[in-house]
Amino acid sequence: MEHALGAWQGLTYAEIDDRFPGARQAREADKWRYVVEGGESYALASERARRWLAGCTAPLTVAVTHEMMSRALQGAYASLSPAETLARSHAQDRLYRLDGGEITEMVIAQR
Repeated sequence: MEHALGAWQGLTYAEIDDRFPGARQAREADKWRYVVEGGESYALASERARRWLAGCTAPLTVAVTHEMMSRALQGAYASLSPAETLARSHAQDRLYRLDGGEITEMVIAQR
């Protein structure tokens, strides 16, 4: 399950700013703990990622995700601090292998 954006789901930045004045700035000021109405913070998503990782028992598990949950999974896997987790990225042409305590970034070949 992806990071829950609650009331912001499917909205553009302009629409968020229109409907929730000042909310994006408040989130940027404390991205780790800010909870979007009906959604979740990075802290909550990271806890969910930790629980999911703890339940992965198959020899190979593939997770397809967007940047927010990818950050949370990488941070939870490597026990990163909130600042380190938020600094992680997930470019659209990348795969991340989490194995043996290491996070390996792999570039997808362009054709």
